[in-house]
Amino acid sequence: MRTVALALCAFLALSGVALANETPQKEWTVLVYIAGDNNLAEAGLDDINEMEAVGSTDQLNIVVQIDGSENYTPNAADTRRYLIQKDSKMDEITSPTLGEMEEADMGTQSTLEEFCEWGIKNYPAKKYAIILWNHGNGWYPDDGLHKFGAKPGLSGPNDPLKAICSDESSDNALSTAGVGESMEKVAKMLGRKIDLVGFDACLMGMAEAYYELRNAADVACGSEKTEPGDGWPYDEFLSILAANPEYNAEQLGRTIVETYTSSFNGGSQGSENVTQSCVRFTDTAMANFDAAISMFAEELNRVVALDKEGVKAAVAATQDFRVRSFFGSYFTTHKDLYDFALKMKDAFPQDEDLCAGADLMMEAISGENGFVVANGITEVSEYGTVTGAHGVAIYIPVNGYEETYEGLDFAKTGWYDFIKNLNEGKVLEGSDMKALANSKEHLFGNLYAND
Repeated sequence: MRTVALALCAFLALSGVALANETPQKEWTVLVYIAGDNNLAEAGLDDINEMEAVGSTDQLNIVVQIDGSENYTPNAADTRRYLIQKDSKMDEITSPTLGEMEEADMGTQSTLEEFCEWGIKNYPAKKYAIILWNHGNGWYPDDGLHKFGAKPGLSGPNDPLKAICSDESSDNALSTAGVGESMEKVAKMLGRKIDLVGFDACLMGMAEAYYELRNAADVACGSEKTEPGDGWPYDEFLSILAANPEYNAEQLGRTIVETYTSSFNGGSQGSENVTQSCVRFTDTAMANFDAAISMFAEELNRVVALDKEGVKAAVAATQDFRVRSFFGSYFTTHKDLYDFALKMKDAFPQDEDLCAGADLMMEAISGENGFVVANGITEVSEYGTVTGAHGVAIYIPVNGYEETYEGLDFAKTGWYDFIKNLNEGKVLEGSDMKALANSKEHLFGNLYAND
């Protein structure tokens, strides 16, 4: 055992990670991974300027890796790293670049992992936040719509369906499972969990995406709904963190939720319907969540066998989070988990076992020691509503399911069995997708410019 401990210490020393007996210079290091080699390139530059309105301090490192696009930012298309310094110029990045870099493929796990390792080694701190910035599409794998006939390398409204961090030059992206694997590697390197992992991207506030982080992070932030192009207000939450560097991960998560929501509620970023949540992976929260999802899925499977159409009606009535597809239709397979439990209770009020499972699910999400630390919504848009958003979305298809779901850790909770039973084992194929799109069925989608 002593030999193992010494070997571990040697590994950490060689990797440059601060050991437990060393005192890091600062309280927080915030690492922002801006995958901007796509139609969001300009927004990435805007967000760096927001960061420069605050700048790094004696207790806060703000470190960025950004990759631009020849198609959208020809003068800033290469990959660069910055230690963000304070300035007042909102139309110019003045922070010094940190050495020369080759063009990076931001859609690969190795690139993400190398940036995180480099940032932790060179900017040690007591607490770390890692923010993944880009398009997002919830849990979906990185093979996306290719098997449904989409062509690689498409841009704008025709971007292939990817989970997060798509790179237009390479046509790669990170899958949900891939993000989880990478964050676990970073946590192992640190010797502890990452304090906060954030998704500044659309539709990543899903049980499936969060679940992959349960062994890697203390808390995570994401949106159930699509995000407007402006994304997170970096100047607002970073200024609060700079003034309160003693904040723990949950306090920072709450701040991200509060500033994001207020910025789109007639604030600095206008008026939009938005959602944002912060979840925690404490032992208690995860034990309660695991027990609840297992029981709820078991009861759902029982009820599906009795009244499949009644369950589908409850799914249809549940708060959904949709986005346009390149087929011209929408998908509504991302549903609020709490609201679904509530709608199942409404649909089957006499089924005591089902209602008990639904109550346990809702308590595990929003109870005193629940999974969701903070949940924020706005109701300012004429398009749709998000009043049923409680912080965690989940995949519930009703016209066929994506079989790659089986590869997620979350599938092992019993939810995958429910999905298969609800859809009578029907796996989505390309011909199904095109037929459903042509018939205007709301099933599947893809990201467009403001997502």
